[in-house]
Amino acid sequence: MKVSILIPFYNASLFIERALLSALNQTYPYIECIMVDDGSKDESIFRIQSIIKNHKRKESTRVIKHDSNKGVASARNTCINNATGNYVFFLDSDDELPLNAIENLVKSNINSKADLVLGEFNVTGGVREKFVEIKIKTKVEGNNEIFNSFISHKWYDGTCNKLVKRKFLLDNNISFYANIVHEDILWSFEIAMKATLIIYCSEITYIYHLRSNSITQNMSERNFKSLIFIMKKMVEYDQEFKLHKAHIQLFNYYANLRIYFLKKLILWTNEKSIVKKMIDQINLIFSHKEYNKISNYSMESMLKLIPYKTSVSLSVLYIRLLLSLKKQQ
Repeated sequence: MKVSILIPFYNASLFIERALLSALNQTYPYIECIMVDDGSKDESIFRIQSIIKNHKRKESTRVIKHDSNKGVASARNTCINNATGNYVFFLDSDDELPLNAIENLVKSNINSKADLVLGEFNVTGGVREKFVEIKIKTKVEGNNEIFNSFISHKWYDGTCNKLVKRKFLLDNNISFYANIVHEDILWSFEIAMKATLIIYCSEITYIYHLRSNSITQNMSERNFKSLIFIMKKMVEYDQEFKLHKAHIQLFNYYANLRIYFLKKLILWTNEKSIVKKMIDQINLIFSHKEYNKISNYSMESMLKLIPYKTSVSLSVLYIRLLLSLKKQQ
């Protein structure tokens, strides 16, 4: 079984060597490495070329260059479109893999039938608690069970550290929406909608190196517009496939997204007109009567929706109180 390790990068000269070598030096024999340079302006490409030309896996490594910076979502799509492996595996340019990562994931994939194989991970430069703990301990079978496990936060919505069957992605037309950030949330949501078998690997198969200046660590207006787009697409899928009819937990999942959005927004700006505008946009997305029916939510989720049902001044006060209480814990 062939695995394509996919590495999109942009101005990553400070750490691209670590990521690339951890991919090329994998113990698993049947891999290819597809790298996409998303319009870098630094020395990334020269550092990569110096490694590849002397490496035993140079013939199974490709570097594709975008003419301009199109964003990580487009770079990831280019990776998938050029992969030839049975499975694909994303590695961010500032992270790295244990040398037996792919081998352990493949070993866990009984009879190579899984749509998705999830591995464990370590975190450096940050707090592991910020990542969703994997609560799958062997496997999850059946689409209903998989979707429920996802919206119940039993596995994470990041792109990396997931061995994904390439045919599954192509057959279900699952790709990344361009020109947004947090695109991995929607990508994982779509995978959960379609997958029929997930396998869990208890071995450490990924090392996250968190940086304070990453896109998701430093929020901007683009982050919030992207999250609004993502919630809108989720509701569209929900309405088309009647997801909430079979998955009541989906309402609580939405509530978690909405309170996350508002906390980040109020940490980012004190401008009440901006807060009101974005609250109005989200309330419009969730304007269907089923999303406003109290009995669909847990008590905890109902509390999370309070700031969407009151004045902006009270919403800001409510969120700041929550943030203050969290700091004291």
